[in-house]
Amino acid sequence: MDKYSPVPRDPEKKNFLLVLIGIDKPGIAAKVSETLSRYEINIEFSKLVAREQVFLMELLTDISKCNIPLSNLEKTLKEVMLELEIYTQFQTADVFNKKKRLIVFNIINSFISNDSISEIVTQASLSKIELNSICNKRMIEQCLENAVSNLDGLPLDVVNNIIRGITFSSGTIELLQTLKIMGYRIALISPAANLLLDFLKKKLDIDYYYGFDLPADEDTNLITKEINIKDLALPELDSVINEFAAKEKIDKSDITIISDKDAVFTDTPGIRLNFNLKVILDYFNQHILSKENILGIMSIFGIPGKIK
Repeated sequence: MDKYSPVPRDPEKKNFLLVLIGIDKPGIAAKVSETLSRYEINIEFSKLVAREQVFLMELLTDISKCNIPLSNLEKTLKEVMLELEIYTQFQTADVFNKKKRLIVFNIINSFISNDSISEIVTQASLSKIELNSICNKRMIEQCLENAVSNLDGLPLDVVNNIIRGITFSSGTIELLQTLKIMGYRIALISPAANLLLDFLKKKLDIDYYYGFDLPADEDTNLITKEINIKDLALPELDSVINEFAAKEKIDKSDITIISDKDAVFTDTPGIRLNFNLKVILDYFNQHILSKENILGIMSIFGIPGKIK
């Protein structure tokens, strides 16, 4: 062991906190390191988490020897990282006190993986054509209306028991815990039943969610198909962002949106759930769930992809 000799902090040092967040892919860390090196910026500390297809990295840097103005540096970093679908956030003042930030998961696809859906379809002898026909991502409200209609007369307790059988991947837990530690508020928007989203909120410490309420008779606790299609519409993303920004007093530049709307993912980005297929199939074998009910169940956990 060597004797520790403290070195006084360089009074000329200028700290610059760079936050990178977006869809995980190879080459992100290499690209940002290359860009910072080009402008003589020293990386002094880094923290990285890449889980469930989401990439998040914090870099504390010293820009005292940077050879271009700060405004040009920020513009260059934004452009370079945007080529990799990575969004940048900056903090130059009081960098050791992290700003409050928000990440919004705008999830359209089903929280049930395609493999699980295929297995349910096979075990319950369902028609793939029928499942594919009742859901259309360009007509989300109609898809949800079809789902509710297929659940008419089903006890809410059945849906709640299916939800309670859900477990979470270790990557999901690690990612969301890291986001919290790094000062993020978390919001989830999805064409899924609020019964599910409320469960996720409590288990994963999500701050806000937007879904839809399953209509149910208060006396019998049975799902009914009486629902206004307007109640199935997701809020406009801009209005949600404005609401969050005002409520949390967060600058819009510190809000990041992770969406699966225009991208192809093997699993839901950021949040991967493991559904207990035994619970669903037991209900089916006991004739508590009909084939129509199962089609409805799969459609209230997000919009299923095409099953081949």
